[in-house]
Amino acid sequence: MRGHPSREQIRRFLDVQEARRSERTALHLLECEHCRRAALLELQENGGRSELLAKVLRHPAADDLPAVGDAPAAEFARAADEHLLSRLSTAIEEVNACQGLLAELRRHPLARWTLRFDNSDRYRSLALARELIQAGHREGFEDPGRGALMVRLGVDLVDRLDPALYGDRLLDDVRARGWGLIGDCHRLAGDLKAAEVAFRRSARLIEDTPDPEELATHLYLRGLLRKEQRRFAEAVRLFDRARRLSEEIGDRERVARILTSTGGLKMQRGEPEEALPVLLDALASVDARTDPRVALFARTNTAMCLVELGDHAGAREMFEQCREHYSVAPDSYFRLRARWIEGRIAAGLDEEEGEQILTEVRAAYLERAQHYNAALVSLHLAALYARQGRSAELRALAEEMAAIFLAQEIPAEAIAALAFFRQAVEQDRASEDLVGGVARFLQRTHTDPALRFRRG
Repeated sequence: MRGHPSREQIRRFLDVQEARRSERTALHLLECEHCRRAALLELQENGGRSELLAKVLRHPAADDLPAVGDAPAAEFARAADEHLLSRLSTAIEEVNACQGLLAELRRHPLARWTLRFDNSDRYRSLALARELIQAGHREGFEDPGRGALMVRLGVDLVDRLDPALYGDRLLDDVRARGWGLIGDCHRLAGDLKAAEVAFRRSARLIEDTPDPEELATHLYLRGLLRKEQRRFAEAVRLFDRARRLSEEIGDRERVARILTSTGGLKMQRGEPEEALPVLLDALASVDARTDPRVALFARTNTAMCLVELGDHAGAREMFEQCREHYSVAPDSYFRLRARWIEGRIAAGLDEEEGEQILTEVRAAYLERAQHYNAALVSLHLAALYARQGRSAELRALAEEMAAIFLAQEIPAEAIAALAFFRQAVEQDRASEDLVGGVARFLQRTHTDPALRFRRG
């Protein structure tokens, strides 16, 4: 993936003074989205969004440049320049039209979108296909099933496009991203088998890409799946590769996203001391103005990390920086997680509302059948009861947990830890430290099922 043309080489190519002698640079520029984006910035083309424009710039084969025979270099330069600007103009029109086309589609049920693709050439647009794919993934955070279907419609639209207009390589890159995002929607829905199938298709399509941005996206999303599959060594390797590629092309937003996920993985593994510097690096890399979602995730994970380290005052300060953003976040799962952190902060500062919030969050996780999260929230409540010496409430909570969680399909070692907690409650020796130890073990066993529970 190394060896991209330099900025000066791109400038020379765009000036076309050396186009005949820069075939390798030209071919790379036509195939590589990152370099096309740099080229578009050189042209200072403001008629469309450059980040999407660079993804849909129609590029003919190298021998499709204007033929001028033995004409002087100046005439060749002028003809080639006009040719490129003509294609840019077409791409700008396509990009500017895609939001209106998407709005038209949204007025119809998803089941009718394919019919519209087939019956109207207006929808045969790579810009629209990319918008469908990205919009579907965004919707997947709230409704993974609908999101996956919408992304698949975007991939189906790519299959209806003419490779002669866009080039096979560019279309395969978009297909690869589409299948990766379908896999991510399946991951969000908890269907890891379907996610694995989708990522295998994505991997085959992305294998020979010259585009480091597309490869970094694929590696990062596959790392998220490996994390859910509890294949943590692979997840770390994929995150590291994606981060290095993103750093190489100067994509600070993706670097921040990857660091945030890496810190979250360390948190899941019960390593808050190692997670904190990674999360602080993520905060230093992210720009909340251009990527507010990642900034919110980074601050949220950092607040949770500070809670785990016992710095509840620092966690409160971090949480308050983004409180107003939680209520408007489109992802209900994320809003619930933020509410959980707020409850833990309040409980750690001995505020009465901590118990109320944790009880509310526990009920929400039970309603969603997310038993591991509900078990952890229950243990955070139990730690609060143990600190306050509320034995009766602690016993009642232990009985509820036994009835709900010991009947679930959870690892044997997790069942052993919960049984140990219940026994400690019955014997009036469930201290705050003991409860916290059980909670930390449950958090770690969720990411490492082979972990053995040690009593005492």
